Amino acid sequence: MGGEKMVRQTYKESFAAAEEKWSSVWGNYLKASNRGGREKFSVLLVPPNVTGNLHLGHALMVAIQDTMLRWERIRGKEVFSLPGTDHAGIATEVLVRKRLGGQLRPTVLRKHVAEWANRYKEEILEEVRKLGFLCDWERQAYTMDPAYCDSVRNAFVQLYQAGLVYRGDYLVNWCPECSSALSDLEVDRESKNIDSYVISISGPEGTANLEMPRPELMRGMVAVAAHPVFQKDYAAWQAGLYNPEMGNMIPIIFDRRIDTGKVGHLYPIIPAHDPTSFQIARTHRLAVVPVLNKSGTVEEDELPEVTCEKTLARIRAAGFKIRSGESRIEINRCGRCGSQAIKLVSNEWFVRLRELSAPIYELIKAEKIQFYPPESISQCLHWLEKVDDWCISRHISWGQMLPAWYCLECGTELVQLGEPHYCAKCGSRSLKADGRVLDTWFSSGIWHLAVLGWPDDTQDLRNWYPVEVIETGEDILFFWVIRALSLCNFLTGKPIARRIYLHGLVRDSLGRKMSKSQGNTIQIRDILAEYGSDALRLTLLRKNHQGRDVRISKEDFGQSFALLETLWHFGTCVAAEGSDRERTTVLADEWIESRISSVGRVATEAFNRWEFAHAVDTLIQFINDDLQFYLEYNDGIPNASTVATVLKTLLTLLHPICPNITQELWSMVFGSCNRLILDLGSPQLPIRKPAIERKMEITRNLVGCIRAFRVRAGIQSQIMLRGKIELQGEAPAGERAIAAKLSGICFEGTTEVKEREALFRLDFDGGKAWICLPKDANLRTLRESLLAELSKIKTKASRLRRTLANDKFFRNAPQETVEKISDDLKLSEQELARVTHNIGVVSIALREAGIAK
Repeated sequence: MGGEKMVRQTYKESFAAAEEKWSSVWGNYLKASNRGGREKFSVLLVPPNVTGNLHLGHALMVAIQDTMLRWERIRGKEVFSLPGTDHAGIATEVLVRKRLGGQLRPTVLRKHVAEWANRYKEEILEEVRKLGFLCDWERQAYTMDPAYCDSVRNAFVQLYQAGLVYRGDYLVNWCPECSSALSDLEVDRESKNIDSYVISISGPEGTANLEMPRPELMRGMVAVAAHPVFQKDYAAWQAGLYNPEMGNMIPIIFDRRIDTGKVGHLYPIIPAHDPTSFQIARTHRLAVVPVLNKSGTVEEDELPEVTCEKTLARIRAAGFKIRSGESRIEINRCGRCGSQAIKLVSNEWFVRLRELSAPIYELIKAEKIQFYPPESISQCLHWLEKVDDWCISRHISWGQMLPAWYCLECGTELVQLGEPHYCAKCGSRSLKADGRVLDTWFSSGIWHLAVLGWPDDTQDLRNWYPVEVIETGEDILFFWVIRALSLCNFLTGKPIARRIYLHGLVRDSLGRKMSKSQGNTIQIRDILAEYGSDALRLTLLRKNHQGRDVRISKEDFGQSFALLETLWHFGTCVAAEGSDRERTTVLADEWIESRISSVGRVATEAFNRWEFAHAVDTLIQFINDDLQFYLEYNDGIPNASTVATVLKTLLTLLHPICPNITQELWSMVFGSCNRLILDLGSPQLPIRKPAIERKMEITRNLVGCIRAFRVRAGIQSQIMLRGKIELQGEAPAGERAIAAKLSGICFEGTTEVKEREALFRLDFDGGKAWICLPKDANLRTLRESLLAELSKIKTKASRLRRTLANDKFFRNAPQETVEKISDDLKLSEQELARVTHNIGVVSIALREAGIAK
């Protein structure tokens, strides 16, 4: 392995410098390596928000995407990605406003927000760079770049011209704190018990009960409703119902959207502040009377003071009965600032999302867009079947301005790319800009187009759109993924990608969401400083099982770091120093080459299916088990050519996960400073030899079985055991001797060993062993563990016997099921015999030692 002799440093001493060195290489790699003519693979980084530093969810996204890119590059494809950030309109403005305090003029606020965004944009990109992301760093993108803003305006205008964007009065979520409309996905919902009141109102026949969680909203009650099944019960109420707060009669209407509930209980229709009421009011052409203003308070005008208590007092004074109780309702909170959001009717801009997403719905339904995990398909279809129009206007300063103006003379609405100079209808030059900005999710929804130069027909678009896969967190499946698919499909006739990979949320080890208030956050910069990016990536990818959240503790990063130390030691000490130690190939050499071949095939299949946790676990198990056993087998002096074969394969397979340590070891051990693993192609796996693997596996099983027995019996490793062995097939004498040495047992001198009936029996896959119990064994503890094991086996065997004795089961169960249970019972009976035998052996030893049971 032609590397020069190196100054040995530990991984802890070396990782920071190595990662710094190679991160600069990765930053320039794509520009130098992409020369065309090869199959292409692209995945674009979903831009992180400039609200602050990256969190572990971002790190997981980067790790997954970079692993995809590196694996496909190793397979010989031309790969592409570029870094970027999102201005995160309302979220960033809320943060800066809280930080500054007080009311600021829009121009001043926008200046401060821009400064914040520029600061964190640079910090975020630096963190992404330190994570080793393989992308073209000369082509950074930002959603507030002038060219990007032009693309967003172009998309808005095209949607408007197609009738998919409109302005209208509609019930929206409104945050009084942010002073802005919100989409349904931008509010967090929580259930809460609140005081509720039932007002009894007499009528022609009986009494109607009106349940009012917020009596002060009765000013906006324009009707009451019941399910049509109760229409006959209210036949005599044609004049309607008396509104005790407003002193007027309001109609009783019947609608299937109302719960059947109980007769005599009516639903208040308050369309200005309730989604169900708003829809019913539109159907029945009822008036919309606002009660709450955009500050979240009641519009009082010249009426008496309107509060819950004052309203109830007036209703009681008018002679109406009121019963108080408790209701569980859903409270909406602004997902950005956490304050309570309200429902009100506002004139906003909307996207007809159901119409826009209809082609995507059909593609998903026909499985022409694949999801990882596939369970997300049903979630998408269900959401798309019920989706409402999407509010995309925001009443804030920070963001991309809506390309809309209004004529102050004739009221004409003007939507176009550039600022108009006069009204197209009346010619007036008295125009006013809309002044609102676009929802961040709208502007970032065309990210994959805008960063490639759309709407121009660029070479980048022809090369890299659609991308191969969208990879992001499952929490923005509806926020962003479906909307982006729909927007880009409308604008180009092709969805962004045909494959969607969704990772879970990163939580703490107890499954809790990470937050500063709970004190369970883990800062990326701290992990990078202490353990490095390779350990961080290895940890996140190992924990990332498709369809499940990722549970992480800081100790997990330490374990990954220890694993990388093992790899570093093997590469720098064993492999490099053993480069001159050629010797005759032995069974273990053939075995370890066959094992890396088997492991390589499994890992390759896992990488190809994007099952990264499985690939990582497979490689880690090889390092911890196979590689360690091989070194121990050879007293730490392995065959040089064997080590070269194994190390090259292992480094190539690990490179997509841990790019820095693998590339550093490659250049140090093999003297190939100018050769990157990314350019070497798929690993050339050695010939697999299953028969050799089986032979060595029996030896490993024997060693493992005896070592486990030592732990169970409290026998220290330096105490030599004696016994007999029975192996399946013939094992060479040399292999038997090495197995005996590794397990600390002497299989020779069998004349001095007792008959098998007096020996402790161990069964393992591939053979049996009989051990003489030494005097140093902890016999009492051993007997207790055997009795516990015996109890479990008896319980299992009894259950299996009952199952087989059940005539109904025997007649109806498939033959293979019956055979499996019968085989399980035979194994249990064999285990029962072994454990019973061993209890007898230990009991005799206890008596001989004069120890009471």
